[in-house]
Amino acid sequence: MRGASGNINSNIASGVFNQQHNGLAIVSGKDGMADASSANSQMSSMYSLENYYMTNNAGLSGYALSGATGNVGANIASGMGNQQSNNLSVASVKKGSANAAIGSLQGLTGAPAPAPETSNPQYVISTDLDNNASISGNALTGASGNVGVNIASGDINQQANNTAISRSGGGSMATAVAAAGQQMTYLDPTDTGVQDSATINGHAGQGASGNIALNVAAGAENQQQNGLAMAVASNAAMGTATAPVEQVADFNGGNSACSDYNSTVSGYTLTGATGNISLNVASGNGNQQTNTLAIASSQ
Repeated sequence: MRGASGNINSNIASGVFNQQHNGLAIVSGKDGMADASSANSQMSSMYSLENYYMTNNAGLSGYALSGATGNVGANIASGMGNQQSNNLSVASVKKGSANAAIGSLQGLTGAPAPAPETSNPQYVISTDLDNNASISGNALTGASGNVGVNIASGDINQQANNTAISRSGGGSMATAVAAAGQQMTYLDPTDTGVQDSATINGHAGQGASGNIALNVAAGAENQQQNGLAMAVASNAAMGTATAPVEQVADFNGGNSACSDYNSTVSGYTLTGATGNISLNVASGNGNQQTNTLAIASSQ
């Protein structure tokens, strides 16, 4: 996929119960109204996972997607029960009202674990497990446009990249909304002899430009989101952009013994990159990360 252009979507999964999605909504008109919307919901409940003596590897390396242009979405998962999504919503009208909206919700909820007497058990037990998630080499060098990449290694990780863009040429209004919600309750992961590594290194993303959103997670029950809302209106119109975020973490626990968690960004990663650059790197369990940007312009 080196040098690819256009609307490029790639989903790669290894393991069981992984969910991956790429969504694109584009509306363009001359007069009147243009509305484009995309809804993304990632929910996990009533699960019980036990991992013993396993290795999960998920990565983007070599020259993968180097020089790619356009709307680029890549989801790569290794393990069990990971959820990944990339969404783009664009509305454009020469004269009239343009509205673009994306709503994204990530939810992990259940009961303390292990709890067989309850009706809603939810837990992850890992023993002697290696989880490795990485972007390396020359991957994404010189990539441009709207680029969203999710890489997860482990169990029940949730990742999303959402972009809403609206443009009104004149006479009315341009609005853009990118809302993000993350909720995790009653999580109780147990790690024994676990090695989690989330890394970005080499020349990954060097010279990339545009809206670049990267999520890399190794471990269990991590939530990562990147959101961009941009509204552009003529000097005779109004532009509004909002990117509300809600993060909730309640009644969570966890146990870890003889385990190592490492998250690193090194080398020439993203050197010379320009635009809106969003980066989330998480290793371990139960992390929440969000980057959002709202831009409104009246020209």
